Amino acid sequence: MYPTSIQQKSYKDFLSFWHLTLIPLALCAIIEVIPFGENDTDHFESKEMAVETVPSPKEALAPLPAPIKPDIFSGSVEYSFYGSALASGASPDTIGYLTSLASGKFDFIRSVSRSGKFAFKIDDQNQLEAFLYQDNQHMFYVYSDDKGALFSSDGEHFYKDKLLLSPVSRRFRVSSPFNPARRHPITHKVTSHLGTDYAVPVGTPVVSISSGRVVVSRYHPLAGNYVVILHPDGLRTRYLHLSKRFVQRGDNVNQGQKIGTSGNTGRTTGAHLHFELWKDGRPIDFEKKRTFAEKIAVEQISAQTADAKMALQRLALQIAK
Repeated sequence: MYPTSIQQKSYKDFLSFWHLTLIPLALCAIIEVIPFGENDTDHFESKEMAVETVPSPKEALAPLPAPIKPDIFSGSVEYSFYGSALASGASPDTIGYLTSLASGKFDFIRSVSRSGKFAFKIDDQNQLEAFLYQDNQHMFYVYSDDKGALFSSDGEHFYKDKLLLSPVSRRFRVSSPFNPARRHPITHKVTSHLGTDYAVPVGTPVVSISSGRVVVSRYHPLAGNYVVILHPDGLRTRYLHLSKRFVQRGDNVNQGQKIGTSGNTGRTTGAHLHFELWKDGRPIDFEKKRTFAEKIAVEQISAQTADAKMALQRLALQIAK
């Protein structure tokens, strides 16, 4: 009987030990595996939502939306146009751009009077879109978009700057005309001459034939000092063999603005200006088709006039208030 009693006691002790060990582990496993019930989950989420919907003090004091910036500034001329325009809300850059557009067309010093009223219209990019000035004797209106500037002195007839007839101040002899099959005077090979050479002395002022933006201004071993200007409606002009360049890439230039002086730089046989006019990637014989400038001006006016008149009506109503 003795061996049997020893085995029973050892078996009970063995079970007690593993019960004490396994039961807590099993309870932990059951708690980990069994998910929340739908009610418990809903209750938990509703608490979170309830907490999230309570506004914080910062949210309760959130700033109001910024006011919409006006697109029209208007006023009357007091002591000077510039000071009155600043007081109306127009920026110095906007006023400066306006005066450059109006150069040679309207004098904001001598042609304005105390009875004059004006209005600026600004586009989404904070750039000048339209301007109207009116008094008892004068009316001046300018409308500007990606096609260039359009002008009017009566609100009925609109005009546009024509391309200048020459990139130099006066007519000079054409030393080499536009010729797609010209024999080069240096290489003696037949190569296209896609521009016009003018026999001008070194140092002759060279001007932009239309308003635009300078896209190239640098030196090249063949072209010498040269400038390329991009104009509205796919027009591009090139000025080669300059002695000096007065503009840099990215500069905006006005029609008739001096961009350099003629010279004899690069590969040449003598002092001259090589000038090129391109339209939508195609070279144009500038000397042969001078009436091309008139045609372009008419096309641009037709495309812009409707928008220009709508902007004019808004500014006229603003001035009449």
